[in-house]
Amino acid sequence: MMLRVGFTRVARTSFGRDPFYSIPARNLLNASVTYTQDAWFVQAYCNNCSDKTYIASVQSDQAWNNVLHGKPRSFGVRVRRNF
Repeated sequence: MMLRVGFTRVARTSFGRDPFYSIPARNLLNASVTYTQDAWFVQAYCNNCSDKTYIASVQSDQAWNNVLHGKPRSFGVRVRRNF
């Protein structure tokens, strides 16, 4: 059995002087537990475990501005069998 925990820290990012182009810093926590035996693989996982709302990127064109938010918390189970 393998336990994996990932912590990601992304520092504040700025593109120019306009505050619109500033992306605040963020911390994300991911975790998984994996069990393998013979040809079987079973994994329980959680991404963005703290359900942090964050801005992943900003985009701008002459006609529009767009803010893209990061993915919310997701969790599940993966099962695989190798033949």
